Amino acid sequence: MKHAVLGVGAIGGLMATALSSIGEDVESVVRAEKLATYPERITLQQPVGFITASARAVSRLTEPVDVLWISTKAYQLRSALESIEASPKIVVPLLNGVDHTAVLRSRFADERVVPATIAVKQIERRMVISRSARLCLLAGLSADRPCSDRCLACYSRAAAPSATSLRMSRR
Repeated sequence: MKHAVLGVGAIGGLMATALSSIGEDVESVVRAEKLATYPERITLQQPVGFITASARAVSRLTEPVDVLWISTKAYQLRSALESIEASPKIVVPLLNGVDHTAVLRSRFADERVVPATIAVKQIERRMVISRSARLCLLAGLSADRPCSDRCLACYSRAAAPSATSLRMSRR
């Protein structure tokens, strides 16, 4: 599957690395002013070792993707969405609150948006610890969301054990 991650901080970085590490095609959508300094590799530290994956970054999403993972700050959502020019098959927001769901459903259509939640804690700049490897899809998987079961299966393969940390590095 082809994925894009909008908002590649603690949560988005974890998602991008985990998905990329299992061979998924992942693009990180970052602000244009951050593109030149965005790291080329991201390392996910687990109790059993490290996973390092490429961090392919773009400032605009111009090609369609199967899944758009959104993990911006809620107050940055509207401006961040300006960088999304292509229409994803499914949109998985991982934001705090619930107000963003209506915004995304009006932009991408109700059947494409599958609200979700994930537990991640930032422990220092550019490093996170995941206390839960569970992604909770709040909307039911159904025939109306044909890509959502593939999306969930992909995340399940990429889910890291608890006490996982993430490090972004420029190499």
